[in-house]
Amino acid sequence: MVPGLRAITSRGAVTPGPVAPEVPFTGISRTQSLVRRTRREHAPGRWMSDLDVLDAARLFDEGYPALHEEVLTGLLEELAGARGMTLETYARAKLGLDGRSSLPDSLTRWFTGEERTGLPAADRIRLLMVRVWPVWQSVDWRPAVLARLRDSGRWDEWCALVVRADEAAEETRPQLVVPPPAMCAKLFLRHWQGRGTSPDAEMARRGFTGLDGLGGAVPRFFALDVLRGRERRGR
Repeated sequence: MVPGLRAITSRGAVTPGPVAPEVPFTGISRTQSLVRRTRREHAPGRWMSDLDVLDAARLFDEGYPALHEEVLTGLLEELAGARGMTLETYARAKLGLDGRSSLPDSLTRWFTGEERTGLPAADRIRLLMVRVWPVWQSVDWRPAVLARLRDSGRWDEWCALVVRADEAAEETRPQLVVPPPAMCAKLFLRHWQGRGTSPDAEMARRGFTGLDGLGGAVPRFFALDVLRGRERRGR
């Protein structure tokens, strides 16, 4: 469990009622199911699933964090509504906070500096729920986000990124050696560095709860990222 979150969740929790549509989050088995159902061959011997397309959007689209927040906030509203509660009341109950309690300082790493100082307490609590979703919630957010991505009019663009990533990996083999996943994640994080933010906040804005999750997504796109970097530098 996220450091700092264990203490406040242990003081009390709300079991969410049924939500339509509700998708139980079952870890690896759920991921395997999504891959199997959506896997297709885009070139001889090259395959992609909808989760690969999701990774392309999360890694490379500057607008993805806003979409992610909007969709997961909608899921939160459904969960709260199913209990007859407002989103803020539901979130406070789920985190074990009464109406007077503020978030512990240990949780500030999940927010940007602007969010910590500029957002009302209710919005910070909502954002925390969104950003540590897998820690507290048993509902898989990925199908809802995938549905929004398909309806965005840009689905083919993200599919093309997956195709280009596989082509880049082939073009650069064996000259380019892909580092281990953890190192891939650390290298990729440099794209999201900025003043007033943190690696934890930037990963969470895109649905990654840590380097393990990010490291699982980046290696397929590593060669593409290297080539794009060379193009930007005029090499």
